Amino acid sequence: MADDREAPPKVGYGKPPAASRFRPGQSGNTKGRPKGEKNTATIWNEELNARIPVTENGKRKTISKRRAYIKQVTNKAASGDLKAVATIENQTRFQESQAAGAPTREVLNRNEDQAVMDGILERLRAADEARRTSEALLESSSPRHLEADLEAPAAQNDPNSDSPKEAPDAPT
Repeated sequence: MADDREAPPKVGYGKPPAASRFRPGQSGNTKGRPKGEKNTATIWNEELNARIPVTENGKRKTISKRRAYIKQVTNKAASGDLKAVATIENQTRFQESQAAGAPTREVLNRNEDQAVMDGILERLRAADEARRTSEALLESSSPRHLEADLEAPAAQNDPNSDSPKEAPDAPT
């Protein structure tokens, strides 16, 4: 009759005790976000898309809060509010960077683009070489005697020089 008894369940790695196991339908984080609760981005979108009544040019109509916000900021910017102008500029920059027509890296990796870039590099290298050549020509064509004359007065005024200094002429 010893065979009729059930062996106790094994406990170990991946096999927690039966008393501490999750019940069916229970998650591990019971105090977490409840099912059906929306995240912050969804709540923002719902609120900004909610429609409100406005009177525009004497006519009553409903527009989204998002559109009302944009209209209000635009009107403030038009009246000279610098914060509103900055808000519009930042939003415009963001919209332009996110535009669907903006070129992607894949578009710029074509053979024609590589040929254009190679041409630009070739012109830059040629201009750099021409600059070096003209500097070398200017250096080689400068008269040596002028350089020697420029160095001589500097040696007279050098305090570390061993050469005797001439006394300045006394005023008469």
